[in-house]
Amino acid sequence: MAYRLPSKEEVEHAIAAVLRREKKLPSESRFLSLVRRELKRKDKEYTISHERLRRIALCSGLCKVTIHTREAPTRRPMAKCPVCNTRVKAVKNETIYGGTVTLGYECPFCGYWTGMKRRVPQRYVFSSTEGGKRDVPVVRFMDMPEGE
Repeated sequence: MAYRLPSKEEVEHAIAAVLRREKKLPSESRFLSLVRRELKRKDKEYTISHERLRRIALCSGLCKVTIHTREAPTRRPMAKCPVCNTRVKAVKNETIYGGTVTLGYECPFCGYWTGMKRRVPQRYVFSSTEGGKRDVPVVRFMDMPEGE
């Protein structure tokens, strides 16, 4: 099956159209299906992945993204951000003996951060910034209570 990738501008127009109709989308899957439907109105072969949609939505400023996370038991070093797939930077602290210790990881693109206990994204909530407060951060992380 053939497919084509829309330009960033076309995706931003589709995101804006979807958010004009739906002010808040409680899941990434719903947001993706509505944006794909909007894109297919222009070209039947257009498609977009979850990751690309997330990256464009994050950097466009057209919507606020609330990311619900949970702690994962792993303590392995990480290289890529689980939200936007950008290379993360280690947050380090100097010890009293002159060495360094890694405290966690931070994404320079979307603001994702985690301590040594990894925060794993569970759910993405997209909402329109139209008519909203401009001083509210575009990306917000919320830890989910245990057992959800």
